[in-house]
Amino acid sequence: MSDQSEHETYVRKFSFRPFSGSRRGRLYRVFTIGWFNLVESVRRSGFTKFLLFMMVISLIIQDVLPIVLVRFLPLGYLESLGITANDIFRGAFTESVLGMVSLTNRIGVNYMPGFSVFSFTSVGTSLMWLLLLSIIGGGLVADDKLFKTTEAYYSRVSHFEYLTGKLLSLVIFSTFVITAPAALQYLLLTMGLNTSFAANADLLFWALGFTTMAAVAVSLLMLSISSLTKRRGIATLVFFIFAIIMSSLPSAFVSFATSDSPLLLVDFMGSIAMLGTMMLGRSNITVNGAVVDFYNGTGLEGYMVVAVVGAVFLIGILILFVNLLRRDT
Repeated sequence: MSDQSEHETYVRKFSFRPFSGSRRGRLYRVFTIGWFNLVESVRRSGFTKFLLFMMVISLIIQDVLPIVLVRFLPLGYLESLGITANDIFRGAFTESVLGMVSLTNRIGVNYMPGFSVFSFTSVGTSLMWLLLLSIIGGGLVADDKLFKTTEAYYSRVSHFEYLTGKLLSLVIFSTFVITAPAALQYLLLTMGLNTSFAANADLLFWALGFTTMAAVAVSLLMLSISSLTKRRGIATLVFFIFAIIMSSLPSAFVSFATSDSPLLLVDFMGSIAMLGTMMLGRSNITVNGAVVDFYNGTGLEGYMVVAVVGAVFLIGILILFVNLLRRDT
């Protein structure tokens, strides 16, 4: 009798009966949540499909530039400059991958001065990734809050599974947008420039690890913002505009834009890219054309970059736990 009364109270409160059947394994449940939300978000948006198409075009152009340079320059010209096709490959590929994450601040590894122009179209890739992530991630949690469907999830899965599944959908999408293209670029540039696939394998593993780390960090922040509101549009605009403003702020101050000022750290997307250069083993990089040394004891330091990226992870996790580890009433 008490169970029936509890069920009736539940139905009056949430308009559906609690799930009482058998459930699949945890990994299956998490993957199902992630894949369902990802497919539905992409399927119902024509604008999302258009942006994905434009991103593919941008990446093709990105790969064509260094290949054309090598093919059409006079024979022996690059050798006279002390530059090889492998140098072009390493410089172009590294800065292209960094440009997939960094927005307005141009992060380079100072590997081959004069060839940073190859990262131009990858800046467009980072902007499209940010916009796509905002559109898809804005409603992942906000829509559930608006339509009161979080309890429908919680009747079948735990809070942890719900959060992980939602995050997984954004991470899968992000890896499709930046990680998979990075691997494809590696393959295309290797074939187009006739370089050794194995000789530069360190760059491939770095690119896969770096882009995956960036995907998790930015997806976590996007999901946490979506959990703060019931309006998809608000979450989308807040995340996109906030990222653009933070990325543009250092460049707005001309005296800081070409220096190693810690002000560069307010650009959290650029900070993730700078951490990527540290993962590559670089002690000094270029930011907007100026050299930045992570270990010279002045200005922007390596530990500051690590702290900022760590803060992005921590803030995202804390917001999610505070806003979602409770039942909607």
